[in-house]
Amino acid sequence: MDPIRNLTALAVLVVGMCAGSAQAQIVNVQALIGDEPEEGFSGSVEAGADYRRGNIDLLLARAAATARYRRGDDIVFAIVKSEYGRTGEPSATFVKKVFEHVRYRHVLTPILTAEAFAQHEGDRFRRLRVRALVGAGPRARIAHGEGWSLHGGAAYMFEHEQLSEDALAEAGERSNAHRLSAYLVGHVEVNEHVTASATFYVQPRLDRASDVRLLGEAALATALSTHLTFKTALVVAHDSEPPPAIEGTDVSVQSTLGAKF
Repeated sequence: MDPIRNLTALAVLVVGMCAGSAQAQIVNVQALIGDEPEEGFSGSVEAGADYRRGNIDLLLARAAATARYRRGDDIVFAIVKSEYGRTGEPSATFVKKVFEHVRYRHVLTPILTAEAFAQHEGDRFRRLRVRALVGAGPRARIAHGEGWSLHGGAAYMFEHEQLSEDALAEAGERSNAHRLSAYLVGHVEVNEHVTASATFYVQPRLDRASDVRLLGEAALATALSTHLTFKTALVVAHDSEPPPAIEGTDVSVQSTLGAKF
């Protein structure tokens, strides 16, 4: 039997037993948009689900779609993500979030790229009615070799947030913030089927450095065919100043099946 397919089946079983949902203030868009798209239009879709009946009644579904367009040194990315979950008897919603992101890159040199982005998201169970932001800054290829690469980026980011209108403290509160958004992302081709990646984000508030958001993600992607990929990721997120009644740190293991075109 094919060892790669056996490994994938085992990963599906393990992830299905321990999958969770990170409620990070940062979303790792680098894992979705990729590195150097080919000329013209391309894209990908990802989906994952956990359904259980019996001692535990659970439905957890998530999906993401990414579109990329490249014309010479100009690259545009558009991302849409959604996650929804219900559990218990009677059934109650415990995850409900949406996310949209648009990013433009212009290649200045083989090493340096300029990028600008805009983003919108909502997360009912993080008490986030809306988070909207815009930003711009440089991205650099720090190092690369055959089958591996390391990139980093830094951007000024302006964000607007409004909390949900609920019965908790600071309900409906609005806030604006100026932040630095910096990241490192690395990729390694383990073999012709498997690719490992790691991403780290830090987003401190420029006028109050104690208000900082962090995200780390380590992922392993297995190519099932030319167009299908199965990915398992460990995500750790931390917000030093979360809204009242919200935990500051989240850890999750996520699995997705992706198709690219």
